[in-house]
Amino acid sequence: MMSLPPNLDDAAILAARGSRPALDRSRLYRCLVEPEPLVRGGIADVAAVFVTGAECPFRCLMCDLWKHTFERRGSVPSVADQVEQALQELPDLPHVKIYNAGSFFDSQAVSAADRARIAELVQGRERVIVECHPLLVDRRCAEFAAAIAPTVLEVAMGLETVDPLVLSRLNKRMSLPDFDRAARFLVDSGVELRAFVLLGPPGHFGAKSVEWATS
Repeated sequence: MMSLPPNLDDAAILAARGSRPALDRSRLYRCLVEPEPLVRGGIADVAAVFVTGAECPFRCLMCDLWKHTFERRGSVPSVADQVEQALQELPDLPHVKIYNAGSFFDSQAVSAADRARIAELVQGRERVIVECHPLLVDRRCAEFAAAIAPTVLEVAMGLETVDPLVLSRLNKRMSLPDFDRAARFLVDSGVELRAFVLLGPPGHFGAKSVEWATS
């Protein structure tokens, strides 16, 4: 019988965390060039930018990205400044990936002004990849896609699992219909989609975990 993970809420997850590491406010967390598969096949080098911003408002059970963020109630460094710094340090590549350890369309994490500046910084690139929680996919995605056109926008979302019982215990505060709504909105807006799927989340073991991951 499948052993489901405990149904932990925000308070329980916050209580189980360690202390927040000290972060350097003067520069972005990390930037590097990494190869990754393209949507239509092949491998390409991608300029990957990992910025330091505000903590995600969602307390997903398995996420440790909060370690690379500042608390939401305080001021955070400009994300656009960090992206500009990274693009100056990295080779001029056609594919750029900007991850902020949360949601790019969370306006407390990435302000509208920062998104406008980033749209200018990535002009002329072939593709820009950002991350977002499905519940925060809305008109801001379509507006950013229009601002960077003809550069293609790709939005990465954490689906994690299509097993509704396990998904409900990951504290993502979303359902499969929520993900489907967000995916349809992106497609209808001309935005491409990337989904993160966990192999062996809590409650899945052995061959069953592979079966669920490929469902």
